[in-house]
Amino acid sequence: MLNHLVRRLTSTTSRAIRQTVAQTEGQAAVFLILFAFLFAMFGAAVVDVGLMLNARRDAQGDADMAALAGSLELSLSADPSVQTADQAAAISHAIAWAGQNGVPNDAHLAVSTVSNCFSGNDGHATGVQVTIDREPPSFFLGFLGLTDWTVGATAVACSSGRDIAVVIDRSGSMCADSLGRVSNDCSKSPKPLKPFSAVQDAAIQFSRNFSPVYDQLALVSYASTASTNRSLGTGFGPGSSFETAVNGMKPGDSTNIGAALLKARDQLTGSTAQTDAAKIIVLLTDGIPNLPTNETRGKQYAEEQAQLAADAGIRIYVIGLGKGVDDTFLEGIASIGSGVYLRAPQSSDLSAAFQTIADLAHARLAQ
Repeated sequence: MLNHLVRRLTSTTSRAIRQTVAQTEGQAAVFLILFAFLFAMFGAAVVDVGLMLNARRDAQGDADMAALAGSLELSLSADPSVQTADQAAAISHAIAWAGQNGVPNDAHLAVSTVSNCFSGNDGHATGVQVTIDREPPSFFLGFLGLTDWTVGATAVACSSGRDIAVVIDRSGSMCADSLGRVSNDCSKSPKPLKPFSAVQDAAIQFSRNFSPVYDQLALVSYASTASTNRSLGTGFGPGSSFETAVNGMKPGDSTNIGAALLKARDQLTGSTAQTDAAKIIVLLTDGIPNLPTNETRGKQYAEEQAQLAADAGIRIYVIGLGKGVDDTFLEGIASIGSGVYLRAPQSSDLSAAFQTIADLAHARLAQ
């Protein structure tokens, strides 16, 4: 009887254990299914966040570039009629850039001009604001029925006020007559002196890209030494002291680019410089520096002065005129100054080079 009781208890215990195991396995299966579901949803949510961030990044890039494209059309002119035309062109170009890069001109694109890019707000259009909304694809949110959601980005590009030092090579190699004959002293020669007269004309045309309301220009010229022909200020435009100074330059002597960069830096960091303006040097040369002592020292001195200008926050653009320039050296000067080097093989290429720099000097992202 005792054996029978033991077997019965053993059987009952076994059934209880089997039932407990079965219940445990069932609960584990439920938890496993729930965990797998939650894990899948978490993975889908992570994918959604990635898609959202990617869409946000793309929208910001498009907004930045569209705003910059629009702001390039703002000349900051004080003429109300030019302001009106600039504003329409800025909005049109921002929309056009966006459209060319897959952003339709619809409710997801907003473009307007702003007038608060500078410390004072005079009501003029001084920048362009672009807002772009995107509808990123989704897995988790779509599963929950949330299909109508957007991410957005806003950019403001300002047509920056500028302090610009125009630095012109007036060494003897710049003096040539219409037949290309070069002289080291042409101070008594009448115009036209090619290519120097073309340089003067291009520099004057360059200055007319800017506005005395927001911009200041200085004129520095150099040969064996450097001169400040026109101090930094707003007196530029037709009949101005800046244009008189440009037309008054005469070529002669050697080439000291370092001395010119020093003079230009003094102008752009002096007491008349604007605190909220971009600082820019536009350097033109047709040759290789051979002073203060020789070519090797001349290049080294120019590079040292370019670095000091860059350290002061000044951007340097360089134009190399003709066939006598050292492209590698001039590219290095522009690189030190975080600028651009442009080749002008012929005098006829100068206007285009100067205009390219005027366009590059116009805009900056503010937001």
